Amino acid sequence: MHKLFGESFEMPIISRVLGKGEELTTKNYTFKVLHTPGHTPGSICLYDEKKGVLISGNTFFGFCIGRTDLPGGSEKDLFNSLKTLSSLSIELLLPGHGEPVKGKISQLIRKFLER
Repeated sequence: MHKLFGESFEMPIISRVLGKGEELTTKNYTFKVLHTPGHTPGSICLYDEKKGVLISGNTFFGFCIGRTDLPGGSEKDLFNSLKTLSSLSIELLLPGHGEPVKGKISQLIRKFLER
């Protein structure tokens, strides 16, 4: 049993690790695994290039970037991950927290990088 923010939880068992560049195919999507450390060292995003969909996990929280103040977080790594993501053509962002974001997501990412 583990505790975080005063809550107890069981650690999940990882059946396999997704590798950078690996593809996951569903009926309607083909997602490429992108290694995006920053929020955590093992953070990933899933990107469907044809449909412009990015499942960002905690790299993004809606209209803001993920936290880096928890164990393993790194502002430098997150900045580098955002640089990588800024070159993608993203039309729909599905963040780890918050509502989906539609539109020119690359422009939003570039604004984070300018700060």
